[in-house]
Amino acid sequence: MSLYEEKINKAKSFIERNLSSELNWQEISKSCAISEYHFHRIFSSFVGETPRDFIIRKRLERAISFLAYSKKVDLQELAFESGYSTQANFNKAFKAYFGVTPGQVQKGVAPDKSKVGKIKSKYGKDFKIEELYPVKKIDDGLNNREREMKFEIKEFEERAVVYVTSENGYVQESLYKTWDEFLTKLSKLGNTVDELGKYGVGHDNPQVTPLEKCRYDACVLKDEIKEVPASLKQMSFPKGKYACFYFKGSSEDLLQLYLDIYKNWFSDNGFEPGDYPLIEWYINVNQDDPKADLEVETQFLLK
Repeated sequence: MSLYEEKINKAKSFIERNLSSELNWQEISKSCAISEYHFHRIFSSFVGETPRDFIIRKRLERAISFLAYSKKVDLQELAFESGYSTQANFNKAFKAYFGVTPGQVQKGVAPDKSKVGKIKSKYGKDFKIEELYPVKKIDDGLNNREREMKFEIKEFEERAVVYVTSENGYVQESLYKTWDEFLTKLSKLGNTVDELGKYGVGHDNPQVTPLEKCRYDACVLKDEIKEVPASLKQMSFPKGKYACFYFKGSSEDLLQLYLDIYKNWFSDNGFEPGDYPLIEWYINVNQDDPKADLEVETQFLLK
């Protein structure tokens, strides 16, 4: 990773931590030690979008998650937290980006004719309101969930990991390449990669974020590695209480499980997700056969 790439990643992290605050270029450039006179061009060249577009996109992606998965949302308060002075301005920006209104997202009902939003015209991302919500299944004529959720509440100490970030987000080829290069590097240093605990950290919702813009980190527990390459980044999973869901099945069904957890499980069980993205512990994944079932434990930090 180049020096500037590392600095831009710091800037992105600073922005994502402060989406509810008023952001200015001086603070952002200072957070990553890049001159404010050159920050805009450097950021745009690495990220593929301007800092302003990045901030707007991240705020609107966060807003739509609140609208879809929270039971009660004050639209005026959400507008302020998304950087807009009025609810009317927020509604206008939201519709310009997604092609639908905040109210339509809350109801989960798509209009007969939706406007082509910036998410499609600029980023090429097909967006449909119904894909934000878990698919309703009918089993033996009863309105029940297709699968019973298998979960356990666990306490974890802080876990140090080494990691690499997928260059093209959740794009499947990029994920496979990331893991292949990561494990090859560890293997050359004498690590038995089949015995290592492998984790993925998904920072974004692919239902509202273009796949190549999603951030994905491939991680291995630091304590399990004989020698840590100097080129690898390090971070820690926070200490705390986690809701852990066991899953075995297709990647499509795994996505439905996540939507079900966000939409129903948290509210039904009186929990709130903590301030950390979901963590996937890969129990068994067959990279040679993309259609093979995944065996995963997904861990959600709780407040």
